[in-house]
Amino acid sequence: QAKALAVTIKDNDNYTVSIVGPATVTAGTTIEYRLQLSSPATQRETFYVSTRDGTAKVTQDYRPLIRVPVTILPGQSSALVRLVTVANPSPDYDKTVFIDIVPATPGFPAPTPPFTTTIPGPLGPRPVDISVADVTVAEGAAGTTTTANFLITLSGAWTAPVSVNYATADGTATAGDNDFGATSGTVTFAVGETSKLVSVTIVGDAAPEQNETFQLVLSSPINGILSRSAATGTITNDDGTADPAFRIVVVFPDNTLTEPQRAAFIDAASRWSEIIVGDVPDVTFQGRVIDDLEISATAPFIDGPGGILGSAGPTEIRPGSSLPFLGQMRFDSADVATMVSQGTFQNVILHEMGHVIGVGTLWDLLGLVQGIGTANPINVGANAVREYQTLSGTTATSVPVENTGGPGTAGGHWRESVFGTELMTGYAEAPGVPMPISRMTVGTLQDLGYTVDYAAADPYTLNARQAALDFQRRQLSGATPAFRMLHAAGGAASANFYAAVAFGAGSASVDGESIATRTFRAIGGVRT
Repeated sequence: QAKALAVTIKDNDNYTVSIVGPATVTAGTTIEYRLQLSSPATQRETFYVSTRDGTAKVTQDYRPLIRVPVTILPGQSSALVRLVTVANPSPDYDKTVFIDIVPATPGFPAPTPPFTTTIPGPLGPRPVDISVADVTVAEGAAGTTTTANFLITLSGAWTAPVSVNYATADGTATAGDNDFGATSGTVTFAVGETSKLVSVTIVGDAAPEQNETFQLVLSSPINGILSRSAATGTITNDDGTADPAFRIVVVFPDNTLTEPQRAAFIDAASRWSEIIVGDVPDVTFQGRVIDDLEISATAPFIDGPGGILGSAGPTEIRPGSSLPFLGQMRFDSADVATMVSQGTFQNVILHEMGHVIGVGTLWDLLGLVQGIGTANPINVGANAVREYQTLSGTTATSVPVENTGGPGTAGGHWRESVFGTELMTGYAEAPGVPMPISRMTVGTLQDLGYTVDYAAADPYTLNARQAALDFQRRQLSGATPAFRMLHAAGGAASANFYAAVAFGAGSASVDGESIATRTFRAIGGVRT
């Protein structure tokens, strides 16, 4: 009886692939690169070619290649792929872009490392980045001192000495109150050095108080570029607890909220008081003193689930500073029940309380927002912009503000298509998805006039390209013909278009709506 015989055919193709082409290219040109096999192909070979940011940025410096298939036919040894670079009208440093190859055939040896192309700039090689890291130190007992050591680092070794000036700056901790010893000077990195410490003396005391902060600020770099120019020093209190410097009192004038629901408001007030750490002037209103903010919270029946969520915002503001001392948070009881059952209630309350404090609701009154009612509203507050620059890795001069959703959403939130899950965007996340309070939101509170603690922000990173893709997917169902044309060109092209729009910093004139109307109209944290 014949037996079946299993035959294994072993692939003996041992050629490799490499990229052949110029290692230096001129901005604004199209360059051909050749995928070269070490010997002619014995079968059809396909490779996927992609570009990756080095110091060059996609759309800004070059057009992306995203898994572009390149095929070499049997008997051939090479095939072409093209890279398009973008002309930069402003003087810039040399920039690099990586080209990666992924073979379609499993086990085919991919070239390592990836091919690197340099786009020269008139300023020459980019100097190293200089950054300074936050530090936390215990205060210590009265009559003693401790040291806060700030670490200043370079992104790599440099071929010439690098120097940068530093100086301490008051926060809630001040040199005048003898919380720390003011200091300033210059650090110099010798050739090959990449890190230095700057020490600041912390002075202990015996007073119960909140944690306090100050900053170490870098300036005037030589042979380097500031990538993180300020760090926060946090002095942790070790003398017992104290009442928060900024008090948010939530009052419940009726019985429309249960005890567990009231607890969500109290927790939210406590969280914002961790971020706002400076007292504001007391206000006498209708014969009573208010320190610092009083919020009325109710949940009456309005129109049932899925209709009007409610409203939240400041109702009375201090003369001069324009910071609120009274506010209200009012929600439909049916929607409260739904949010509680879905697990979204806590985040919504935290978000809406941010509006009462002034995020979004007071931007226009204080001149922090431009272009309301246009396709590109922006926030121009100096502290929010600085934190956005750090998040985005750009030199943007404004922060994108929400441009969809109509009154109550547009113009009063960070832009969802850029900032995704950040707490103060205009759309709530799914149950269980964290909604962090970023340093950018802390920055806008400082722009409003509050004293803040940046160290109290939640961890948050920004992926603008992914946010652009998400925005594209959300909008496609109701897209205009122009949008559909972009989408037809491919997901990558559309994503890069929206990323470019998201990072745009143009401004536009404000429409004719009055400041008072804009400021005090109802603001909804989720789309209302």
